[in-house]
Amino acid sequence: MHSEGGLPNAHLATLPQMGETAASLLRKSFMATHPRVRERFMALALIAEGHPAKAVARRLGRHRGTVEAWVHRFNTHGVAGVWPHFRGHPGRMLSPEELAELKAVVQRLPRHVGLEVGMWLGTAVVAYVKRTFGKTISAATARRYLHQLGFRRKRLVKANRKA
Repeated sequence: MHSEGGLPNAHLATLPQMGETAASLLRKSFMATHPRVRERFMALALIAEGHPAKAVARRLGRHRGTVEAWVHRFNTHGVAGVWPHFRGHPGRMLSPEELAELKAVVQRLPRHVGLEVGMWLGTAVVAYVKRTFGKTISAATARRYLHQLGFRRKRLVKANRKA
């Protein structure tokens, strides 16, 4: 049996082998502490009751393919497949030593280190980091580093003149 998207309909054919029923999955959805896990157990319980993946997806505000992926992961990995895989933050691009050097450099004008700009903006930090450390960072990351190091972006204030 196929769903409208051409993929096999998302049924939990392996429920007896996993030792789970619609009622046990529903119970797990109520007991789960993580909201994503609650949602996934709820979807699995509805699928186990015989609801099609498309109807479950519509009810949960998700795409049908997402629900089918949850079912596939449950069928493949059991209850462990329900838990989301957090990838986490990639970590810092610059080491503490490099950050210390950057802090010392940005206290002087960019021209002192050979950059043809007047202020330390994100793009100037990107150029400096690339040239000095051989690392590529985004302008947003550069601004975040400046903020971390205690530097705040100052905006020019235009004087209101009334004639």
